[in-house]
This record gives sequence, structure tokens and C-alpha cells, in this order.
Amino acid sequence: MKRSNQLPAGSKRRSHRKTSRQMSRRGAATVEFAIVAPVIFLFVFASFEFGRAIMATHGLEAAAREGCREALSWDVTTEDIETKVQNRMLKYGISDYTLTIDPASPTDANQWGPVTVRVSTTYDQISWLPVSRFLRGITLQGSCSLPQESDSGDS
Repeated sequence: MKRSNQLPAGSKRRSHRKTSRQMSRRGAATVEFAIVAPVIFLFVFASFEFGRAIMATHGLEAAAREGCREALSWDVTTEDIETKVQNRMLKYGISDYTLTIDPASPTDANQWGPVTVRVSTTYDQISWLPVSRFLRGITLQGSCSLPQESDSGDS
């Protein structure tokens, strides 16, 4: 039986060569990607920065809360509070921060008077990106204020 090279009526023979239309579409996709890629990368890096800022703010709040709870303990020293805050900050990978305790010595607080612990840092010191573009110079802060429930022993 001999094969016929004829195609059925109405069908076309497909060529494996790329047509000029396919080649121009490939070039258009390259140009479109070149236009869209910077915007996509901008959003990706912005999400990294804002995510890190939110994570760091959470860490600052947690450290301030733990420091404030420690400040309400009996016979606490400022070093005890600093150690508690430092341990929490190291868990978040933050080593450069500022700690403020008000009153400076928690044992000086009057009964039911507020004891406030503030922990702050600048975003430049904690950024994961080599160059911070969006949050440069922003100060992040966490604070906690609780009433001193016990009398400091002046009874």
C-alpha cells in the first residue's frame, strides 16, 4: 500500500518555522516585562521593608511590656529591667536600641503611680536591605505603662 502525501481537503500543512508574527510577539513580551519588572521589584522590596518594620515594632512592644512588668516586681533594679529588655530584643535580632524608664528607679514610683518603659530604635539600624528606600530615618518605638501596685516599702 502506497502512502499519499496529500492532505485531506480543507487542511493545511503545518510548518515548524516560526512566523514573523510569533517572533514579533516574543519581542513584545520582552518589552512588556522590561516595563513591568521594576514595578514588581519595587513592590517586593517595599513589602520586605514594611514587614520588617512591623516585626521590629512588635518586638519593641514586647520588650517594653516585659521590662514594665519586671519594673513592678519587688526589689527590682534598673539592671534587672535592662537585662529583661535586652533578652527580648536579642530574640528579634535588634541590638542597637534606646531604653527609657520613667521613673528612672522603679522603686521611686508612688503606689498607683505609672511606671513607663519605652524602647526605640531607628529603622536604618535594623533594616534587612542594604539600602533602605522607604523607611529611612523612621524611629520605631514600643512603650508600656502600668500602675505601681505595691508601696515601695515606706510603711
